[in-house]
Amino acid sequence: MSVSLETLAAGLADGDLVPYLGPGALAGAVDPQTGEPIPADGDSLILAMNNGQPVSPRLMWDFSRAAMNVELKRGRGAIHRFLNTTYAERTWTRSPLHGRLAHIQYITELMGGFAIPSFVKTLRTGKQYVCLGLRFLRDTERMVFSDMTYGSGAPTGWALIPEPTDKERRFCDKRGIEILQADISDLLAVSSTPEPTAA
Repeated sequence: MSVSLETLAAGLADGDLVPYLGPGALAGAVDPQTGEPIPADGDSLILAMNNGQPVSPRLMWDFSRAAMNVELKRGRGAIHRFLNTTYAERTWTRSPLHGRLAHIQYITELMGGFAIPSFVKTLRTGKQYVCLGLRFLRDTERMVFSDMTYGSGAPTGWALIPEPTDKERRFCDKRGIEILQADISDLLAVSSTPEPTAA
């Protein structure tokens, strides 16, 4: 059964569907002074942490591994300084998606890695999800998503993945997720919910 982007946009606007956000949800968020995009995914975080220089190929695919390498070489303070300078001391615009989702409840993959609180376990029962800006290329994303969506509705939901890999297709099929070969910008283009003007 295929669903249209218009149906997903309406379900998100009505609160019937829960957006599950990955780092791609920050696409379009920029430093208002320089126009530089916010580092959100592994590659951009690694490059920002390393002053624009890539690390070895075995570290380049995973920010946490690259951060551990920096910590070993320069100390934990280097990681703290990078994160504070990047996120606490700079101003970033709101991404177009976040503008559309203001006051809608959402789940982000960053909420993973902790015990799921009982109130979330109660709230998630029977819910359906729309994965936005999230790829299922790594075990971490797949594991956290599986934990967070336990007890979901049927189908579990939908994932906007422009060019899914075979691994992503298998995972989504197993979890009851329908892949739509589209991106956040495609969803925003059909959304009838206007973006709020205030940040």
